[in-house]
Amino acid sequence: MLENGCTPNLVTYNIMIALQVKARNYEKIVKLYKDMQVAGFHPDKITYIIVMEVLGHCGHQDEAEAVFIEMRCDWDPDELVYGLLVDLWGKAVNVYKAQG
Repeated sequence: MLENGCTPNLVTYNIMIALQVKARNYEKIVKLYKDMQVAGFHPDKITYIIVMEVLGHCGHQDEAEAVFIEMRCDWDPDELVYGLLVDLWGKAVNVYKAQG
């Protein structure tokens, strides 16, 4: 993007992350997430949810939980976020965490 004279912003990072979800490119998603933060853009709720969901579904529940903890510093989790975590922990057979 930068090579073409386009400066990414939060919206473009979210779009690029979402496109990588469709491509199932876990490594690129994590890289974009980190690049976004290095570039000075703070993830929004949508970014956090997308990244947590991808990490969890790729079997990286601990990383998804770390993103959740990061998210709690900026946003109050809602039912959607807690439902996502229960789903991820349930799929990871972590009944203790899923029960709360």
